[in-house]
Amino acid sequence: MTTTRTKAARIRRVHADGTTCDHQVHPRTGQPKDPSSGCTGRTGYSAHCPGCGQTITHDLRVVVSEALKYRHHHNA
Repeated sequence: MTTTRTKAARIRRVHADGTTCDHQVHPRTGQPKDPSSGCTGRTGYSAHCPGCGQTITHDLRVVVSEALKYRHHHNA
């Protein structure tokens, strides 16, 4: 059995409601650097696999990254 990888999934920062957080945030707390930006803060990370459509979400970036690298494969 061989496993193949499709296009790499992009890990993105997300707000509590699942929308992408493109604002400047503090790396440890996830709180916005500019309080007047309207950002609610980063609450987690998400990656969408273009091959199968599965979405991996967690509050730690390393968990999403490792899930993509080691646990998420497609059988050829």
